Amino acid sequence: METEAGRFSAAETRTLATLAATFVPACDADLVGELAAQALVRAADPDQVTQLRLVLRLLESPLVNLATADRAAGLTAMSGTDRERLLLRWGGDPPSRKRTGGPADPHPG
Repeated sequence: METEAGRFSAAETRTLATLAATFVPACDADLVGELAAQALVRAADPDQVTQLRLVLRLLESPLVNLATADRAAGLTAMSGTDRERLLLRWGGDPPSRKRTGGPADPHPG
């Protein structure tokens, strides 16, 4: 589905807006989400945009969030505190390290 933001769906743009509101609660989240989607379509590598769109959809998956953060809800349905907790869990152990079995801390000690 095409939106004014280009290749991002309305749901993906809403997730971008929710991320903006999570990081900067006082921002105009809808505007930031729309502007971010437009900028990404214009300037980012198309493969990276495709990967980002996948991540945005995963963030809205209750099943994925249940597995990663013990919360069966999409990102946009969560409270600000639950969103922060989810994002911290996602950021705590990058997927590439999970797949390769690498250390959780690349610089131990």
